[in-house]
Amino acid sequence: MKRRVLAITMCVVLLAGAAMLTACGDNNGSGTGETGQEVWNLRLSSQNPVEFADSVMMAWAVEEIYDRTDGAINITHFPAGVLGDYIPILQEVIMGTVDIIVGTAPTTVDSRMAMLYIPYLVTSYEEGRRLWTHGSNFFDIFSGIAEDNNLELLAILPGGLMGIGTREPLNPATKWDFDVEKPELRLRLPPLWILQSLADGMQFTNTHAIPFADLYPALMTGVVDGWLGGGPELNYVGFRDAINYYYDYRYMDDSFVVFMNKRLYDSLPAHYSRIISEVMEEAALRMMDEQTVRSADFIDRLKDYGITVFQPTDAEREAMREAAIRRIWPGLYEEFGEETMLLLHADVAGN
Repeated sequence: MKRRVLAITMCVVLLAGAAMLTACGDNNGSGTGETGQEVWNLRLSSQNPVEFADSVMMAWAVEEIYDRTDGAINITHFPAGVLGDYIPILQEVIMGTVDIIVGTAPTTVDSRMAMLYIPYLVTSYEEGRRLWTHGSNFFDIFSGIAEDNNLELLAILPGGLMGIGTREPLNPATKWDFDVEKPELRLRLPPLWILQSLADGMQFTNTHAIPFADLYPALMTGVVDGWLGGGPELNYVGFRDAINYYYDYRYMDDSFVVFMNKRLYDSLPAHYSRIISEVMEEAALRMMDEQTVRSADFIDRLKDYGITVFQPTDAEREAMREAAIRRIWPGLYEEFGEETMLLLHADVAGN
């Protein structure tokens, strides 16, 4: 096993040359292993560095798949975007020239994938274990969207339930009340329509869509007073010197999806494709457990750094969800369809 890990490391290091794509194994290729069994050499691309939680979990998953298939499914993991940027590589997965990808839901490929970011669909990882796995209406619908694009949805990996970081405090009397306008602070939004819908529903009436790369200087220079779109870890790691307050709204999760080329998935022996799905779902469940602990740890780090953290009571959080569903979800029917929205209502209700 150590020899195989070393081989993977060498592939990543040497990938600076395009020829390395062939040297690390034939894409979609099958060959013969040392014991004479057929071997499929696959490539998995992810965007985050090796130390990030999703990259660590994918390193575990590829080894676990290798072991459970007795080496028949040999996946080489290329983290940190070494194969290329996410959208071009996603197109390669759709075409079948790369096999598996981990990244954000690609709304540029199919606008319906924005349903992963429907506000207040999930407010805890306990709910995530129910909605983001096989058997839920959400997972079935999202899998169908993936299949329409020649993709197999293998897993949804949590990236952190999001809040709002600010330089100045929100009005303490209305911060959790979505039925009252909140014009006091100018908030940055990611340039994604569903997050604008979220801000409108939460009644943040003074918003400004700017690229993530411009956020830190915008906060430091007062162009914006706060930002929507990141969880406690991202606020701590990237913006602890630019914010003084953090509000733990948990309106959506900064999730990653794991997609595999659908034709390749279906062409594998059924017991191998089943193992791939099972291991990837186990990886997702492991990450949900880890993110629960990780998020709590970064809440504590924010507090220790001197940032004031506000967390609603359970009753306040449930009231926010009720208001979000009442104020935001009706506007999503046109995008996702009435049938889909009714099924998601059933998921939230636990039906």
